[in-house]
Formats: sequence, C-alpha cells, structure tokens
Amino acid sequence: MIRIKRNAGEVSGLELNVAMVRYARARKETLDGQQDLRQVLLEVRRLVGVQEAIAPVGELPVRTPPLPLQQAGDRALTNRPDLLAQGFESQRAEAEIALRRREVVPNPSVGVFFTREGTGDRILVGGVSIPLPVFNRRQGELASLGARREQAGAEVLSLEQEIRKEVEQAISQWEAALQSFQLFQREIIERIEENFRLLETAYRERKIEFPQVLIMENDLISANLAYLDVALALRMAAIRLREVTGEGP
Repeated sequence: MIRIKRNAGEVSGLELNVAMVRYARARKETLDGQQDLRQVLLEVRRLVGVQEAIAPVGELPVRTPPLPLQQAGDRALTNRPDLLAQGFESQRAEAEIALRRREVVPNPSVGVFFTREGTGDRILVGGVSIPLPVFNRRQGELASLGARREQAGAEVLSLEQEIRKEVEQAISQWEAALQSFQLFQREIIERIEENFRLLETAYRERKIEFPQVLIMENDLISANLAYLDVALALRMAAIRLREVTGEGP
C-alpha cells in the first residue's frame, strides 16, 4: 500500500524508506520469535521424553485465586519435601539415641552351676550375673547424638520460618502481578485493539500523515508487548506459589 501511495506521489521517498525499514525489522522479530518457539518445543519434547511433535493448544489459566496466607503456609509445611527430609533427620537422631540408651543398660544373665560344701556334697546353685563396666564408652556417643538431635530440631524450626516467608512473598508477588494483569485487561487491551482500527481508518481517510501513523502504531505495539510481559509475570508468580507450597509447578 505504501508503494502505491509513493508511486502516486502521496508519500515521500523518506516515508517509504522508513516504512520498509520498519517492515524488515518486524519480519526479523517474527523470524526470531518463531525460532525461539521451535527451540522451546524441542526442549519440552526432551524433558517429556517423546519423539512426536508437540504444539501448545488451549488457554493457559493464570487467575486461580491463591489460598489465604495462613492456609497456604500450613499446606507448605505439610507438603514441602525439604522440610520433610529435615524432619526425618531429626527422627533418625532420636531413634539412634534410643538405641544407644538400650545398649548402655547391662544385660543380666542367668546361670546354673554345681558347687561343693565342706562335706564334699555337690549342690546345684542358680545365679544372676550383671556386668559392671568400668568405663561406659556409649556416653560420648549419646552426647554426640544429643547435639545432632538439637541441631536437627533447630534446623527444622529455621526452615519452617523460611518457608512461611517464602509463601508470604510468593502470595504478595502473585497479587501484585494479578492487579497489573487485570488493569491491562480492564483499561488497556480493548482500547489498544480499538485504536488500531481507528488508526487504520484515519490513515485511509487521510486524516493523519504517515509519520504520525508510525509513532502511534509503535506506541500501540509497545503496549501489546507490555501486556504479554504482564501475563507472563502472572503465570510465573502462580508457578512460584505452587512451588513454595510444595504442590509442584
């Protein structure tokens, strides 16, 4: 269209060159985007472990409301594998302490034997033998295990506090991203689409000049790209929230 206007003398050579440069840049960005998409799909195939082609379909839900802070924190303390592993370490130390304490208690033994009295008669005698160790080598092990148990318990408490902080930060991030996303949907996206239509109509009716079209069109495209960034930020915040609550990505 711009070439036709140039041939008709309606636009200058400068305006034609600006339009051609802009078109070339748009084509370059399109090709780069297509290449990025192919690379991402190949990576998805590798992670999933399939050979057939994969294509994204359907809508990606990103507006599921999060749990209340207290409930999300409690769920994280139940689901987080790192906290579960730390709890198992504390339980293992407790079990080893119980085992060592049982080993400290001497095992009595019952025996039966014959002895002779002064008269020379043999008498059957029974008895209980209890070993009395001179040095109890288990005391050092018990002290070491006790220290390990205390350390494991302290690490569990510290990790619980850290997890609650992570949940609080993730919910705050999700709520901020949701507000931005809703703002774009409510006040910007519909106006962007409408402005594209109005801009094209105004240019066809020669109400605005070509340089003005380029400037206004560039602003509208930038707004569209910003909307995609906001939508991505919301999705990433939702993924982060699922991660910190131990529900997976």
